[in-house]
Amino acid sequence: MIPGTDNIKEIARPFLEATLDSNAILDKGGNLLLASHIFLETFLAGKQLAGNPSLFDILPQNFSQQLATNLEDIKIHETTNSRLIGVDGKYYNCRFAPINVRKEKMAAILFCCQDITKEQDLSRPPSDNDAIWNANLTVTDQAHLQKGWKTCFNDVLPDLCQALAVSRIYIVEKEGEFIESINHEEAAHPPSQSYNWIFEDDSRIRELKKNKLINQQSVDLLDKPLLTANGLPIKSLLLIPIFFKDELWGIIGMDRLVDHKPFSLQQITGLRFMANILTMIIRNQRDRSERDRLATVVEQSGDCIIITSSNGHILYANQACESITGYSPLEIIDRNIKHIHTGPIRKDLWEQVKGPLMGGQKWQGQFTNYKKDHSLYEEEMQISPVHDTQGNVINQVIKKRNITEEKRLESIAEAANLMDNIGFIFSSIRHELGNPINSIKVSLSVLDSNLEAYEKTDIKRFIDRSLSDIVRVEYLLKTLKNFSIFERPDIEEVDLTALLSRFAELVKQDLSRKTVRLVINTSSQPLYGRIDPRAFQQVLLNLVTNAVDSLRDVRQKRISLSMFRDENKQINLILSDNGCGISQEEQQNLFKPFYTTKPKGTGLGLVIVKKMLAKMNCSIELHSRKGAGTQVVIIIPGAN
Repeated sequence: MIPGTDNIKEIARPFLEATLDSNAILDKGGNLLLASHIFLETFLAGKQLAGNPSLFDILPQNFSQQLATNLEDIKIHETTNSRLIGVDGKYYNCRFAPINVRKEKMAAILFCCQDITKEQDLSRPPSDNDAIWNANLTVTDQAHLQKGWKTCFNDVLPDLCQALAVSRIYIVEKEGEFIESINHEEAAHPPSQSYNWIFEDDSRIRELKKNKLINQQSVDLLDKPLLTANGLPIKSLLLIPIFFKDELWGIIGMDRLVDHKPFSLQQITGLRFMANILTMIIRNQRDRSERDRLATVVEQSGDCIIITSSNGHILYANQACESITGYSPLEIIDRNIKHIHTGPIRKDLWEQVKGPLMGGQKWQGQFTNYKKDHSLYEEEMQISPVHDTQGNVINQVIKKRNITEEKRLESIAEAANLMDNIGFIFSSIRHELGNPINSIKVSLSVLDSNLEAYEKTDIKRFIDRSLSDIVRVEYLLKTLKNFSIFERPDIEEVDLTALLSRFAELVKQDLSRKTVRLVINTSSQPLYGRIDPRAFQQVLLNLVTNAVDSLRDVRQKRISLSMFRDENKQINLILSDNGCGISQEEQQNLFKPFYTTKPKGTGLGLVIVKKMLAKMNCSIELHSRKGAGTQVVIIIPGAN
């Protein structure tokens, strides 16, 4: 992001102190944020002001009167302006300049008050400070900031080179472009054809990556052959690293080609200041490029994307909104998001999303909606909150998709699948019921033909066989009844910790008789989920029954139940056993009706379990290996 006020203060602090003028940074209202020691000595000597005083509370009245128009002008137009002021026989050149442009808006104001009184002569040649200030004003001009860093600095390096009294100043991107300026008054060397030598020394790279300034007052002997090959008889150099996203982007540097004279504090400070400005410009331009790319993706997306304030006020809508909802961006921007939904839809929808919105959570759902022309369509909507650095919700990003065609194709596929399942179920029912009915028919036919000849014991044997087959038919019919008994579950907020404890007490004695050890691993604190407790207990009974059956040939039989809340605030209930396990081939058919590996099973147990859980908005996963036990994971929606 573009630096804010704190970043501006950090960038400008060394430069404010490096010049001999009264320099200060003001906020957009004209209040003092930061000042150089000369400014404080000139205007605040002996005064104590708390907080961030207005510039006009600090300056003498005759200063304030002359500068009032200039300060108001920069607040309105956000452009640089200056004014020559005469006060008590002294003359000052006062300048206001906008800094840190963010989305074409000024974030702060730079104020420079330069004493230009010189005995009787009011004119004087420009100073080194002038060159540095002018360079700063040039590179931070809004027109330059819209272009590349080379454009920003290309015109100012010659003046900086002369002002800082060095042979060359250059900016080099580590893996890219470079620019340089030669001080022709000091040395007439042609522009360098390559700056690779700066990054060819591993020890120098290590220092730069540590964000350390390299100040070589006498260039190492190891560098001399390298520099001579490039035609650069450098005597001393100063390199300042430039970072972007914690990576070394390149350097800004200066050197001497004539003597080994060390660089002064003002030279070092001036270059540091320009390094900070360069870092800000690179960050600004990279962020703008990223925003432009993101804006292009959002604008060209086929999904309707809407950005709202935290209270639902629409700030942005892309062009796809018109094709999805019928409303153009111009029609809905500055309106509340509720207004693009009709009354009944709005009431039902906002009852669902109210909790997640207030809690700063994501939400996704599907519902029938109306377009602007009142035509119906199926919509999928996602809401994602945008948080500030303190975790407060500042915006909502809403994505809408028209899924009418997808729903239509899904319904066709479901209908075809349903017909296949119905055919499979009826074929299985005919087979499962046909066997005992045929057996009953044969027994009664034989008995009817031989009623006079059979003894009572033979008759009782046939009757017992028929009754046994009737019991089998009753069991099948009862199972089929259970298949639809929980069509409309009564979902409520339930303490699952307490439910699991009660369930353990219910099955403990039966498991003990079968020498099965039950282990419960869960928090002592309540874990609330939304289920139908009666249906959920039936699910657990079915799963525990299956687990017990798998332990038939195991010596130390064990079933464990554990439960925890995951990062999505859902409750995970895990049932594990150390039984015979299930092969990969068997797992593929587990949830098919009437598929069973048990001699007397119906193949409907897990189908009923999955259906019950789906009706309660729960899901089930099964993990198993032959001979290594089975783990069943049930994911339950958490309560708000």
